[in-house]
Amino acid sequence: MSKSDKNAEKTQKKVIGRPFKKGNKMSPGRPKKEFCIPDIIRAKGKELDPVSRKTFYDAMVEKAWSQATKGDKSARDWVSDRTEGKALERVQTQEIHDELIIE
Repeated sequence: MSKSDKNAEKTQKKVIGRPFKKGNKMSPGRPKKEFCIPDIIRAKGKELDPVSRKTFYDAMVEKAWSQATKGDKSARDWVSDRTEGKALERVQTQEIHDELIIE
């Protein structure tokens, strides 16, 4: 028996031993993830600030814009990355092939 035949036989045994067939809608699937930090931050960002009556997202963008216009480089980078997208970094490579000469 060849090596590929043995691997195919092992795979077949694994498939037969599954409690559910792949793609079966009754299979339990992956458990849902718990509430995580990014979800908490998104929920907070959508809330209204009681003082300014703006969402916290709006207040954050206004603050970043204000700092960017005053010359803060990191604020400028943040604003430009979100409006124009991050700049592509191009890398040029050169391949060198050695030739083997046999006499």
